[in-house]
Order: sequence, then structure tokens, then C-alpha cells
Amino acid sequence: LFTFAADPKTSLYGRAAAIFTLKQSLGARANYELLQLAKDAALTEYCLRAIADRKSELDGVTPGPFLDGLQNSNPRVQAVALIGLGRIMSHALANNFVVSDAEGNQTASEFVTSVATAILPLTIPAKISPEADGDDWRLPHPERVIPHLAVKALVKMHAGDDCIAALNTPYRNGALWALKSMHSERTIHGRF
Repeated sequence: LFTFAADPKTSLYGRAAAIFTLKQSLGARANYELLQLAKDAALTEYCLRAIADRKSELDGVTPGPFLDGLQNSNPRVQAVALIGLGRIMSHALANNFVVSDAEGNQTASEFVTSVATAILPLTIPAKISPEADGDDWRLPHPERVIPHLAVKALVKMHAGDDCIAALNTPYRNGALWALKSMHSERTIHGRF
């Protein structure tokens, strides 16, 4: 399956099917191979999605490739990276895991600030679509998807302190949006 997925002559849908089959058959043991396949730009989205797909198989998954995915120009890769980061960091925080990155090993709670700093710029919509006449609420607004996923990731990883710190930055609106869904005494008092 790995060889089939790595073969650029194979159709993209066949390679994607091989990636998900590999993950389903090997479980967490497939993560290393999937990280190797994720280096291929055509497969990054599928590999990151497969790695973070099952919450029960997140032990030992490093957030590095997902942080790299936030910088990707493809919004589908950014979306998968945001969902994956929310899951990975939430899992790491719940289990008090040590997370490895370029700066060395840190506890998950220490690493949240680095991840939140990378996510907060994505809370700003890339472009604002013009208002439509009539029923604007019925129209799709794809420019809101990435900011929505960014806010959900911040909430999932309990980045309240980082959102409070961002209230006096250009990311104020995204930080407030995330803080609305964080219901702790600290985040409530931090807004005032």
C-alpha cells in the first residue's frame, strides 16, 4: 500500500484510497509512513487527515507537520491541519504528554502558546465577500471556513490565556470569537 500511495503515476484518488486503507489496517503504526508520504504536496491533505482521524491513535503524533500545514497555500491542507492540531493538542493536554518540536521537548501545556500563536492569524478571514441583496444568510461564505476552524482549534486546546493576550493585537476579533466558547472563570474575567 505504501508503494502504491507513493507512486506518482497512480491516480490521486487511488493514492488517497491507499493512504486511508494503510491507516485503517495498521492503525497508529502507519503514522511514520504517512508522515513520509505527506512530504508529497499532492498527498499532504490526505496524510494529515489520516494521521489525526482517530482520537484513540494520537499517542506520539508530533504537531510539527500540522503546524507546517498552516503555512500551506492550499486551504484544504490548512483546514485539515487546524482540525488535526485541535485534536492532537487536546489529546496531549488531557494526558499531560510531552510534545517535541524544533525547540526541544515541552509539556503540552507549555506548547499551547506556540500553537496558538500560529493559529491566531488564521482567525482573520482572507477576504470579505460583498453583501448580497436579499437573503445573505443563504449564500455560502467559504472565506469563513478557515477562521471558524481556527477558532474551534483554539477552544479545543484551551488556549484562553493566549486569546486574552491577543486582545490587544490585530487578532482581537478572532481571540474574542474563541473566548466566547471558553467558559472558565479565568477567560470570563480576562475579557474585562
